[in-house]
Amino acid sequence: MRIVVAVLALALASSAAAKGPDHATICGAASCIAIDGDIKVYSLLDWQARPFMVRDAPRPAPYYAVTLRDWGKILYVPQRGLMRVWQGPHAYGNFAPGSSSAPYWRAVPAYLRATYAKLVRGLAPRPAPAHWPR
Repeated sequence: MRIVVAVLALALASSAAAKGPDHATICGAASCIAIDGDIKVYSLLDWQARPFMVRDAPRPAPYYAVTLRDWGKILYVPQRGLMRVWQGPHAYGNFAPGSSSAPYWRAVPAYLRATYAKLVRGLAPRPAPAHWPR
């Protein structure tokens, strides 16, 4: 029985490590902060497996740019409670319009609002753009 538990624990640990990126950068108007470690970084993305509704682009507002190595980018707009998600190769300038992985807007899940707010505490947001990137 102990062997089964040990093997299961090792399998779960390696599976968790493979789930997501291990480095993120959150940038505001004048500076950036880095987050390292797969558990810390993946906690920013655990909403991926939960249902959500795609939202319309909000009116421009101050925002933070979040880049997750080997995953994609997020525009975090705390004033609107929304995030713009670019996942995959298109997040790095290779997006083909009409692809199935088009960028989209979604609400920041309520259970993660405090986490995201804590991350950007003390970091001035980027100013609101004239319009959001397409």
